[in-house]
Amino acid sequence: IPAVFAAAAADRGLAEPDAPTFAAVLDAVVPGLRTAYDAPHSLAAACPRPFLIISGEGDGRCPLRGIEWAVRRAERVYAEAGAADRLAWSVHEGVGHEMTDAMDEEVLGWMGRWLKGR
Repeated sequence: IPAVFAAAAADRGLAEPDAPTFAAVLDAVVPGLRTAYDAPHSLAAACPRPFLIISGEGDGRCPLRGIEWAVRRAERVYAEAGAADRLAWSVHEGVGHEMTDAMDEEVLGWMGRWLKGR
């Protein structure tokens, strides 16, 4: 969909899409996505179920700054529900948008912790 964002930027007199252009396109194509279904809302909606977030430090598709914003909100919701131990976030250094063996081991450990015996 890069062509959609490029066209929207051109319509706004820009050479490249910027954050307001990106937001405007999302709001036009999927109303409510950013305000009701974006990560800060959807992560918190999983409470009190166990939820593990694993990030690569260098993941350009999922920048840490945005993930941190969502995780911090979810942490508050989980804490208020008495389920703070059911939410975890780890960042793997030197990793991009990929799944490494170390990440896989972390997932298996998390699943073992919460699903073992069920």
